[in-house]
Amino acid sequence: MRKSDITSTSAIAPKLLVVTATPTSMKNIEGDVKREKPISSDYKKQQQLYKEDEESELVEVLNKMTDRNKKDIQESIAKLDRRDIERIKDLCRNYNKLQKYSKLITDTDNLQKFKTALQNEIGKKLSDHQLQHAANSIRKAKLYIENVLDGKFVTHGSYGINHTKHNLEYGYLIVGLMQPSKRRTVMTTTKERK
Repeated sequence: MRKSDITSTSAIAPKLLVVTATPTSMKNIEGDVKREKPISSDYKKQQQLYKEDEESELVEVLNKMTDRNKKDIQESIAKLDRRDIERIKDLCRNYNKLQKYSKLITDTDNLQKFKTALQNEIGKKLSDHQLQHAANSIRKAKLYIENVLDGKFVTHGSYGINHTKHNLEYGYLIVGLMQPSKRRTVMTTTKERK
């Protein structure tokens, strides 16, 4: 019964339309293929130069912040995972803000100037707890970077994080010196689409 159903439906099924290519249509296809250019070597060279410039700038700022040898910094960066590199890059990009906030914190024992400057810049009110986190993170920026470069933040516990590192990064996130990981992935995928 099944076999009879198959043969009867195949007889009813429409015939496939076969299209042949003419010499004119072949020329059009070849023209389309020629228009699609592979990535040029100039573009690759530009990207490589951009990466090298970005890396040398990163090493320069880290040299200022930690007073370490540039070669040692490059070797340390080579050992880091991508996430730690991105976090250090965020701090280096915001080096001027970091200096400004650090000066506000150390010049006055009162955090009021720091609080008003920070709230004006980020555009939102901060709780005392958030303000304290931010101030502690800014005070310990050099220590944070040195520990990341040396690989001293070892994860512990069932959470798989280092709480000291996590708390310092939370302070940098509050101030806007670092971007959250989720936002970074959204921004990089958006840039790749362009």
